[in-house]
Amino acid sequence: WVVSCCRVKSDTQMTSDILEFVDVSDIKQSARNIWVNVAVVNALVLTIIIAMLQEDPIEAKFDTDDNMVDALVAVQEFYISLLLVGFMSNVLSLMKCIVNLTYSEPLSNKDVIKYFIANPNSLGEPVCDVCIACMFSFLAMAFWVLGTYGAPNAALAFAITVYVSGYSVGYIRGKAQFTPDANDPKNEWSWALKDQKEWPTYVHSKDEQTVRVFKSLGLAATSEEKEPVTTNEGK
Repeated sequence: WVVSCCRVKSDTQMTSDILEFVDVSDIKQSARNIWVNVAVVNALVLTIIIAMLQEDPIEAKFDTDDNMVDALVAVQEFYISLLLVGFMSNVLSLMKCIVNLTYSEPLSNKDVIKYFIANPNSLGEPVCDVCIACMFSFLAMAFWVLGTYGAPNAALAFAITVYVSGYSVGYIRGKAQFTPDANDPKNEWSWALKDQKEWPTYVHSKDEQTVRVFKSLGLAATSEEKEPVTTNEGK
């Protein structure tokens, strides 16, 4: 519940990020492709979570005594609780994808635009929910490691969970800032039109093939062609 409340704003924000530069003449197919892809990911994650739920009770692989019984039971309970929350988010995400696919199918492109106005979270919600499901399954895995192999390995598992979660949030935010507008100072693709000495540091390779490929992509991106109609009016 706490995580869901914290990401409420992200639902609409993610939907607007996705639709900001959409070609409205193809908005229906683009949205349906997203829902289908998210549904496939959900199906894969769901099989993992169900398998984790059906595992035998946690069995310590290290020396234990009677004083640790209650602690191991608590770890087992946390493990199951986290998986159940992940399962809930997973199923909700899958359900939302199915419902949106079903109700958008008979609509025209123009009516799909109205559908998004009426349901501004319809793209962001399924994505956020599956991310939450993954996060809780990672946390459950860390508790499984704690109960099975002890605190030292659990510390690494929790550290990995925190790192993956933080990295994923940063990665999503970074991709959300993309803009195809060549005049926008924040755009991150026009470097391909510059001399390779001015290329950003995150371009790790500057060999002859890389330079040739990205310069040709930069020229292709700026070549004169009919501009698609988008929802963006310029940042």
